Amino acid sequence: MGDRTAEQWGRVAVALPGWQPARGMTDTWGRTAVEDGIGGLSWESPFNPKDDAEPEYLPDPNDPATAGCLLSLLGAVAEAVWFSGDCSMWVVQHDGERLLYTSLGRACIAAAEALGRWPGGAE
Repeated sequence: MGDRTAEQWGRVAVALPGWQPARGMTDTWGRTAVEDGIGGLSWESPFNPKDDAEPEYLPDPNDPATAGCLLSLLGAVAEAVWFSGDCSMWVVQHDGERLLYTSLGRACIAAAEALGRWPGGAE
């Protein structure tokens, strides 16, 4: 699991039930979620409007703001994710096993994947 690309981690995140983007999240293409003025989100995009099509939104697991949003999507399960200073890795506790990840975002996605859903997200 640890050798996934940021895009692969993002695909896992959005595929899980309960997924919902939040204002401030950044995707793997550098777009940021902003309020659209009508109760939803739109994406500030660095892409040229003349491009054929912008890529789909996939959260960047390495972005600190996105990681914080992912942590909130875990809800109470977030207690199972913590930073281990002695090995400088993020730890996910699941079924008595401790799994190590290089970023908080990746650890949050791994925890949600182990559960099969985002417990703090929409039902």
